[in-house]
Amino acid sequence: MPSPFAISISVSDKWVYIIEKTALNGIYRCKQPCRPELDSESEALIGKFDPPESMRSYSSYWGNRDDHRQSTLTSTLAWCAGSGRAGEWLKIDLGSVKTVAGIVVKSRHNGNQFATKVKVYVDDKFVGEYYTGNAQYNEDEREIRFPESIKGRIVKIEIREWHAYLSMRAAVLLKRDAATHWEVVGGGV
Repeated sequence: MPSPFAISISVSDKWVYIIEKTALNGIYRCKQPCRPELDSESEALIGKFDPPESMRSYSSYWGNRDDHRQSTLTSTLAWCAGSGRAGEWLKIDLGSVKTVAGIVVKSRHNGNQFATKVKVYVDDKFVGEYYTGNAQYNEDEREIRFPESIKGRIVKIEIREWHAYLSMRAAVLLKRDAATHWEVVGGGV
């Protein structure tokens, strides 16, 4: 019969240790250390930040229609720029200064429109120009990791080249402090 359990996950150096505490006789079991997704620069965990539309802004959007300013990765359309000219951008406000490790881009939902090359800025500091890896329409997310992380609050993604039209969904890759500790409590094994 499944028993209630609690899992404690903590990060130490380069490993994540998962310790399971079962209700059965108060036994503690230490699971084998597992390797999380780490950034080689400082061995910090990487997490995806995909904030709501209220934390995003755009240079323009097509037809001034609200449905064409939806750039979250799970949106039902995408951000579609108001013009067909290079240099249109979207900005993501992280809410506070964070360590930015990269971005995630995705094509327009149910449409053959996507960015193929972008320039990225963090707090108006140029980070780099990147090919997105998109060569055809699909629902795959493409991660673009920066050579070095940068601290900042506003991430600006400017479309330089595209297929069919300037459309995109996007999120930000953030570094989490390696000393982070999570507690997860669940139902049964």
